[in-house]
Amino acid sequence: MMKTYIALIRGINVGGKVMKMAELRAALENLGWMNVETYIQSGNVIFQSMEGMGLEEKMDQCIQNTFGYSVDLQIFLLEDYVRIIHQRPEHGDDKFWHVTFLKGELKREGWEEVCSVKGPNEEVYLKEGAIFLYCPDGYGITQIHTNFIEKKLGVKGTTRNWKTSTKLKELAGLK
Repeated sequence: MMKTYIALIRGINVGGKVMKMAELRAALENLGWMNVETYIQSGNVIFQSMEGMGLEEKMDQCIQNTFGYSVDLQIFLLEDYVRIIHQRPEHGDDKFWHVTFLKGELKREGWEEVCSVKGPNEEVYLKEGAIFLYCPDGYGITQIHTNFIEKKLGVKGTTRNWKTSTKLKELAGLK
């Protein structure tokens, strides 16, 4: 049965890891994945596949073969992605929300330290599979960025703003 997936690739098209989205789409289509679509240049991919296991490994290997480097990435079944983003608290202006998608078992003892560095106008919430950050003073000045979260919680993560998070859902056919 064909299923829809959303892949989030971290750290591309910054710091020398250049990846043209047209080349990525073509490479993923060569894996037999269908309806491959990318959104902006920061590593957001929607695709369909009959496969269910080993997708992250296959995508990483495909990227290594095509672009010559490995990446951190996460692939979600569409339903799981939607479940995660629907956990966001329903207040505040959407443009100030960010979600860090977490991968792995986190160290709970680091959560208190994450919360201790939040700015005076920031809010931070740990939910299943994600951290939601409301930063009306700008994401560029928050101390609760992906690298900090990874260090304190012992997990991998990748962050998207709310516009991108919801646009991916829409591109996958859900409103």
